[in-house]
Amino acid sequence: MSRIMNLRVLLLLGCAVLAAGCSKPGTLGVVPVTHLGVGQTVTLNAYEEQRPTHFFRSATPDEPVTRETAQPAWTVSDPAIASVDENGNLKGLKPGEITVKGIKDNREVKQTVKIIADLRGKYLPQLTIEGKLSKPKEVHLSLGADRSLKFSASFDNAPDETKVEQPAPAGDLPWSLTFDKGTLEITEAGGHTAKGWLKTKEGGKLSFVVWSDGDGTYPLTLKGKTVMVVGDSMSDGLAWFMKDKVEDAGGRFVGQAWNSSTTTAWAAEHRMRELVAQNQPDIVFIALGSNEVEARDLEPRGAAVRTISEEMGDRPGFWVGPPSWVPDKGIVKTIETNFRPGHFYNANDLKVPRRGDGKHPNRDGFKIWVDLLWTWFANAM
Repeated sequence: MSRIMNLRVLLLLGCAVLAAGCSKPGTLGVVPVTHLGVGQTVTLNAYEEQRPTHFFRSATPDEPVTRETAQPAWTVSDPAIASVDENGNLKGLKPGEITVKGIKDNREVKQTVKIIADLRGKYLPQLTIEGKLSKPKEVHLSLGADRSLKFSASFDNAPDETKVEQPAPAGDLPWSLTFDKGTLEITEAGGHTAKGWLKTKEGGKLSFVVWSDGDGTYPLTLKGKTVMVVGDSMSDGLAWFMKDKVEDAGGRFVGQAWNSSTTTAWAAEHRMRELVAQNQPDIVFIALGSNEVEARDLEPRGAAVRTISEEMGDRPGFWVGPPSWVPDKGIVKTIETNFRPGHFYNANDLKVPRRGDGKHPNRDGFKIWVDLLWTWFANAM
């Protein structure tokens, strides 16, 4: 009996030694961060992913995965675009794209991050799960110019993987799409940021706020908002078609043109402050600079642009550059540099039919211009 017991003990010890010898370090991963704003900071969360170990077979993809916190050494591909410290605190410094790399025990994990000049809200993606879903690894969303909507999500457990590709529904948000595993809903969108949720038939839910790729634009809702378009005579022409766009989106339109005006005149008269107080707009479009394409004294005009921006307050503002008919002497760059980053629409290369003066677009030209401007605005929002 004792020999049998000893043999069993030896076998158990041998198995334990074998198991220990066969165990492998987990796969290194990182909770996804795809987009970060300039001046924003996010702490990168790395982990080791480990699948169950078996003596006589490999783990199958549907077996549960465990995560343990990891602390790799972090580096960034371009320290001028973003910085990262030893604790994984990543800070956006200027617009661009970087690769963040974490290394631990000869294993590495990489994450591509885009630094955005004016990212509203927190870093992206924002992901939360409920019910019967494992932890998400990646979520991708895109809307094409052909209105094709593509969504994909990968998780720790392969059976939870989800892919949806359908034509985008007509009409305003929310959009609801059913597919074989459940329902996808896009509830809100602003520019390239989209919010929604995924519900599975098994009782899991993934809520997300993600960056949406592609050239398509989501329906823009301006319900309850006042949009004001101001500036020189170019703003008067833009207003012909902007009014319909704003009202179709549920907003209230206000147009205030000051023909032959300039940036310096607007600043000296404090015209923006007066109009904001009078109309209380939620969003402001400014079309100024067309009467300054030949101007060479740019420093006071830069100061004027800053004054106009300050008088708008913290409401969203968008500057529509002059549709230059001759090479300007620097006013376009001056406006872009002194206005809010990412909120300047450069119309310097606008190719549209014009009136007899060769400067102002004709009615068809203004319609083309507004269509282009509106698409840009929908993405900028």
